[in-house]
Amino acid sequence: MAQPDVADARAPAELAEPCPALEGSAILRPANDDMEYKYLVLPNSLRVLLVSDPTADKAGAAMDVCVGSISDPDAFPGLAHFTEHMLFYSSEKYPVEDEYTKFVSDRGGSTNAYTSAEHTNYHFDVNADSLAPALDRFAQFFIAPTISADGIEREVKAVDSEHGKNLSSDAWRKSQVNKTTANSRHPWARFSTGNRDTLFVAPKAAGRDPRDAVVSFHAEQYSADRCCLAVMGRQALGELEALVRDMFSAVPNKALSRPQFEADVFLPEHVGLLLRIVPVREGQTLELVWQVPPSERLYREQPLGYVSHLLGHEGEGSVFALLKSRGWASALWAGESGGSLSFASFFTVHIELTEEGQRHIREVATAVFRYIALLRSPGGISPRIWEEVRGLAQLQFDTRDKTRPFSYTTSLANGLQHYPPEDLLPALYGVPRVFAPEVIAEALAALTPERVRVFWISKAHEAGAEEGGKEGAAKEAPVEADGVERDGAEAAKAPEAEAGAAGEAEAEADSTHCVAADRSGAAAEEPAGPGAASSAAAAAASSAGGMTSEPIYGTRYGVGPLPADWLAEWAAARPEDEPGLRLPAPNPFIPTDLTLASDEAAAAPPLPAVALAVPGVLRLWHRPETRFGQPKAVLYLDVQSPEAYTSPRAAVLTRLFVKLMLDYLNEVAYPAQQAGLDYNLLNTQSGWQLLLSGYNHKLHMLLGEVLARLADFKVLPDRFEFVREGLVREYANQLHNQPYSWAMYRAELLTTARRWPLEAYGALAAEVTAEELGAFVKRLNSRVFVEGLCAGNMRKTEALRCGGLLLQVLRDRLGSAPLHPAEAAELRVLRVPPPPAASASAPSSSGEAAPAEAGSGPVRPCLGGGWLFTEAHPSGRDDNSAAVVMYQRGPDEPRSNALAQLLVQLAKRDAFYELRTRQQLGYIVSLHGGTEHGVGYTELLVQSNSHDAADCCRRMAEFVARLVDTELPAKCGLAPAPTTTSAPAPAEAGAATPPAAEAEGSGATEFETAVAELAKTKLEKPKKLGDLANRWWSEVQHGSYLFDRQEVEVAALRKLTPAELLEFARGLLAAPGGAGKLSVQIRGKAEAARAAAPAEASSGVPDAAAGPASTSAADGPAPAATSPEAAPAPSYASLPYAVIPTADPFAWKRRCEAWPSVRSLWAARREAAGEAPPPAALGEAEALEAAQASLAAQAAAAAASAAVEMKA
Repeated sequence: MAQPDVADARAPAELAEPCPALEGSAILRPANDDMEYKYLVLPNSLRVLLVSDPTADKAGAAMDVCVGSISDPDAFPGLAHFTEHMLFYSSEKYPVEDEYTKFVSDRGGSTNAYTSAEHTNYHFDVNADSLAPALDRFAQFFIAPTISADGIEREVKAVDSEHGKNLSSDAWRKSQVNKTTANSRHPWARFSTGNRDTLFVAPKAAGRDPRDAVVSFHAEQYSADRCCLAVMGRQALGELEALVRDMFSAVPNKALSRPQFEADVFLPEHVGLLLRIVPVREGQTLELVWQVPPSERLYREQPLGYVSHLLGHEGEGSVFALLKSRGWASALWAGESGGSLSFASFFTVHIELTEEGQRHIREVATAVFRYIALLRSPGGISPRIWEEVRGLAQLQFDTRDKTRPFSYTTSLANGLQHYPPEDLLPALYGVPRVFAPEVIAEALAALTPERVRVFWISKAHEAGAEEGGKEGAAKEAPVEADGVERDGAEAAKAPEAEAGAAGEAEAEADSTHCVAADRSGAAAEEPAGPGAASSAAAAAASSAGGMTSEPIYGTRYGVGPLPADWLAEWAAARPEDEPGLRLPAPNPFIPTDLTLASDEAAAAPPLPAVALAVPGVLRLWHRPETRFGQPKAVLYLDVQSPEAYTSPRAAVLTRLFVKLMLDYLNEVAYPAQQAGLDYNLLNTQSGWQLLLSGYNHKLHMLLGEVLARLADFKVLPDRFEFVREGLVREYANQLHNQPYSWAMYRAELLTTARRWPLEAYGALAAEVTAEELGAFVKRLNSRVFVEGLCAGNMRKTEALRCGGLLLQVLRDRLGSAPLHPAEAAELRVLRVPPPPAASASAPSSSGEAAPAEAGSGPVRPCLGGGWLFTEAHPSGRDDNSAAVVMYQRGPDEPRSNALAQLLVQLAKRDAFYELRTRQQLGYIVSLHGGTEHGVGYTELLVQSNSHDAADCCRRMAEFVARLVDTELPAKCGLAPAPTTTSAPAPAEAGAATPPAAEAEGSGATEFETAVAELAKTKLEKPKKLGDLANRWWSEVQHGSYLFDRQEVEVAALRKLTPAELLEFARGLLAAPGGAGKLSVQIRGKAEAARAAAPAEASSGVPDAAAGPASTSAADGPAPAATSPEAAPAPSYASLPYAVIPTADPFAWKRRCEAWPSVRSLWAARREAAGEAPPPAALGEAEALEAAQASLAAQAAAAAASAAVEMKA
């Protein structure tokens, strides 16, 4: 695939100098964009783009500073990144620590920042009516920030923890190898993110003060003339301009020239190389990388966009189709990468290899060079293809969805550094506007074998790594799950982790690795054993030399010149040597009818209604929706089968079926994706799902392609072997997920009534056969019930047509029988019970031993206790430990939901501030709410490389004790505000002080403010169809059908009283005996090392705010808190844990009762309220008639097309 458009997340590299622009330049906008824009330059030379959207619920702003890690002083690697962290602390105008982030968080917003090579970008969003005070706090970052010594010491730990998290990422590891093997005199080649050694230990040893370095960097590098600001709000442009002029004119202009850098990242001796890297995760990739001139000056021509479209194509005749057919590759993307660089960029062809592909590294690259030769040959630069690319880009630009101010202003502010304001939007969204064949030819001319750097990333090199020595092995750690994706039922649920002061997305590594998920390639005719790849690696090693360790991440790698015969073959590559390579045919999925069904949308009920119902077979909800002015629709189908999840083996077979279907669909459906149609198939705990979205005109065609392959599904042995290989690797890599993700998965596994352990899947996947899968798929689809949702620019007749096509396939092609009501999916969650009376020696969650209660067990309210599950991280190689504490609250109910969300609204920022900012437990800290199969919970999590998991649990318990005892009553206006919840307020401005208890200038309690702001957030209008459809789809999946949930829950929220919230919080967080509380502790490698050598556990950085030393609940009680900053003892009982056996947690599960089915609860509520159930039978004949007419029309069109071709 071509590299995905990342305009909303990261703008491209900048020009060497600011783009000249006149104030008030007319900005080219998408056709459907009804917002107003204004560009201006303040007297201090700050460039500003204002965006007015009177309908906005959220406002936001971003400031992009043209300085980044490439400008770090030699003595302080990572200083730019560290400075970014420090600016969040406080300012002269707002000296209370964390004031900015707390203000924004309390008003429904979020804050973030990132540091890239040449840019530092700060951004936030907030409820729209709070823009002005939030903007004033934000402006102080650039006017008069306070850099306290206390903050320096604590934030060093945050940066070091962030670096520790990245140690496990193959993307970061490869990026540093790339730098290490570049021109060492170029600043791009340095370590950029910083850690404890580079920011604290080494400077201190050299007599340099880290605080002075931050102050100097800000003073010398931050200047208004290096900055671009974007502000988006509901105010008129004039009012926004007045705000900006008032608040940002004081940003000092130091008349700094923009940093300039040479283009010599790679000298002649650094190209034409083969770099072999040993990864952490399973799998193997090949990357061909060329340094190319930055293409921003050619944003109108977009030459590399044309090249990446064709090299990354996945349809018939493409490089990927060829490699897939030979069983060599499972995925491919191509495109410009490398982050925001003014002096260079990098064009990459990234190929995911199969085991068989490793035997043919040279031939895989040869296919790429033959396709490049095809593009250079006559006709390779095609006006037809360029126009198709341009037309699709223009269509997607003109019909683009609205995005959050958070991401939109981030992109706009960075884009102003690169493009003239009038061209900013089409340039950011990659719309080519000038066909220039000679410019495309120049881009192709740069992609030669002599200038390529080839990265071969594979564990086949481990033999060489072992021979090269053992140094660096201790630093290797498993790859991080950078934002846990919820891919069906088998993915760990992701925390809504608060980014806070240091949640920046580093641009230099992870942002470039965007491989299409589940797009599988081909298998070898004969499975490759490990020896084959090792032999190929050994052959390459004879040319590339031995292995060594990269010093920062400990990555094992080897580097040497490419073999001469490889270079000769690639230089001689000709397209005629590979007849299977050709340019793509015209795309049949490009929409031509963009009219809106506004009349039907206006006349329809406001919420989805059943359009088609066939008893035991199908229920299809429909709502025509054109409020977004988009010719787009969604069709979501949930296929429920009792065969899908009967055993771990059945779960693996269902996953294999889904992956094989995606493999079969890839070549035919890829053009649909290019034309703005998206699709996915997921396996679930009740069956599988098909999700389609995009332009509605050709959506039924894509559905037809999917259904045709479903109807004709056969297990092709070669494709099966390939897909199974990938699945085994996928399951193995799940064991390398970040510890916090693994802890949340374990909590989910323990509380879901029927959930199989992920670690059992790999061995099962390795032993199933093609014949077994074929038989299973017949059973899987022999009895199904499908529930679906059609929404968007889709008339009822179109929805019925889609439903009719599905019905025909189920009945006529698959022979599916209706599902009996007794077989309907009922996904249940286990109730976490009160623990039995525990022994006096059992460790408590406060870290202290507690006496056992007599009789039937503890009955007093408590903040300790509950159930504990603890284990080592499954990889055995991740330094980080993690602790998750889940407080289960029960099934979905509007009032309970409102109470839980209000509690999180009031406490989440305090949790982050206390545990992350003040105590510095780790980089990942979160307090959030969620649901699993409709049963709600509130969850606290911490991941740390410096504190044991048990210690994190103890500190979380202390935080909860203070929250329930003193802080929450004060927030609710039911008790005086606590004097100091952390350290005594230092005299130094900007050091740690407790946040204010009242809303600024309003006199309202924090409770009243939280209710108002949470209501605004919940009633925020969806920005696009996908957001709205996903809300409705959640209701359909859970069987609640509460399509106006936001309004219902806000009505319940506004009726709540402070006393009710406090009672709820005490019942949830301090339940008698610890009922409903489950703690999961995942122990990392660093924790094990500390246990083995406690004298060496010191972090090397003063721990003034951290409290007592780490302890392990498994080893015994913790010592009492001795830190001067320890909280007062809680007034509740401290009880011991009841331990869930690590060896057999399922024995514990079998003793637990299940909560009632949420689907059944809502059915009972509707019945009690006198509401009619969804209709059991509706529209079947009409749907089948519409489907038949559609099939006849398609057949006629195909015949007419064939006749035209014959005549031609």
